[in-house]
Amino acid sequence: MMNIYVLSAGDRNNYGDLLFPIIIKKYLESKNITFSIYNYGVIASDLSYFGALPTLSSIDLAANYKNDQNNKIIIAGGEVIGGGWLNILRFVSEFWNKLHHNKYFRYLINKIGLLEKYMLYKAGQSRPFIVDGSIFSKDHIYYNSIGAQGSKKLLTNRNIYQTYFRNIKHLSVRDNNSAEIFKDFNIEYSLVPDSALIMSDLIIYELEEFVTDSCKKLACKNYVFFQIGDKKGPENIADFMNKIQTFANKFSLEIILCPIGLALDHGDDIVLQYIKAKFPNMHYYQPKNLYETMYLLKNTKMYIGTSLHGVVTAQSFNVPFFIFPEKIGKLKIYVDTWFDNPEDIQGHFSDTSKIEKSFLNYDAEKEKINTQKQKDLIYKNLNTIFFT
Repeated sequence: MMNIYVLSAGDRNNYGDLLFPIIIKKYLESKNITFSIYNYGVIASDLSYFGALPTLSSIDLAANYKNDQNNKIIIAGGEVIGGGWLNILRFVSEFWNKLHHNKYFRYLINKIGLLEKYMLYKAGQSRPFIVDGSIFSKDHIYYNSIGAQGSKKLLTNRNIYQTYFRNIKHLSVRDNNSAEIFKDFNIEYSLVPDSALIMSDLIIYELEEFVTDSCKKLACKNYVFFQIGDKKGPENIADFMNKIQTFANKFSLEIILCPIGLALDHGDDIVLQYIKAKFPNMHYYQPKNLYETMYLLKNTKMYIGTSLHGVVTAQSFNVPFFIFPEKIGKLKIYVDTWFDNPEDIQGHFSDTSKIEKSFLNYDAEKEKINTQKQKDLIYKNLNTIFFT
């Protein structure tokens, strides 16, 4: 029997991060094999009320891990390589969030490397999602289509991390920029789309069982699903939203404002409720769980926003999307990697004129074929991780 230790950022209420362990679990269930799965984050958490799998902590992983040939540690996905402990803890703890936003404490903690030393001793990880402690067999460590935008500095300054990534069992990354970084250091990798893309294949009954009637009723409208992250939007929100409203009106579409990132320092709900106050005719919907977010994205006529997993969900369910990535580098890099027409599906906040053309030119059959090719790459990668 396989023992699967899943490690991800699934301890924070951020839609995409919550999906990764679920995707791994659903994929394994589809294979009709015997396995045990244990879910870990940086901290112990229970977001099951929101549809997530509860997590144990990184320290628990070190305590529970056994060096058995049937064990696998899967870093399940997301932008996980580069950030130090303080940078990651700020998303899950008010205390660490306050320290992170105090430049003096942030400098002192990072300069001393206190958290690195402590967590290497207690959790066998000198940095989050780098399982480099001596208690862990590198042959058991697999990275599942991760983002690694911050890894260049890490690999340049610390040869120990070059050695670590050369010795692990499997490394797959989700974008060209991450791939180029590892290529420059002669580290073997595979380029694979974000694994959440296969959600439309694996997550089916949940979209009926866990979605409320009020959400289903809202999804019957003809609407645009709109989302932006706090401090990730335009300087003049009112002017920008007027233009979004003009687009929606032209096609008789309503606008649903729905947050995707609810974790600390994401704050979609903050900015979207501000927009709702300025534009009372728009609908604000607070999802009861992650499946409601998915359901509304599945049934929208178009997704417009700044979320990478808004894009991945729309793509998975063959829904048009348009993004504004100017303040989110990983979003642009991902779209540039996996779409043939990246300039047609993204724009600057100052120019919303491309949205209409993108909406009208969406070729559902062509996109379905392209998405299936990407899904095939994901399944191939997962088969490699679990069955070779």
